[in-house]
Amino acid sequence: MFLLNIRLNIVILERDYTCIAASSNDSKGEGLTRVLHYADVILDEHCGILLHPLDQLTSPEGFKMVTTRVTTLSLQYERLWILLYTSESGR
Repeated sequence: MFLLNIRLNIVILERDYTCIAASSNDSKGEGLTRVLHYADVILDEHCGILLHPLDQLTSPEGFKMVTTRVTTLSLQYERLWILLYTSESGR
């Protein structure tokens, strides 16, 4: 990681989304749960990347989830790439 920072000027940060989600759900609105949406990879303040498994798009719930994430993140980023991936273990 040191080489990425010195040679390429790349900073890598790791977030624990479970801590963020737990602290945001402890708000005063009892019975209300907020769903937080984050880009999986943040390139800069204008660009983000969303990673999503391709096989989840076949179900209505999976399609609604990715649509909700894209809609929410479109308010934050000017450019949002969606990378769909497949798992080799599913074969």
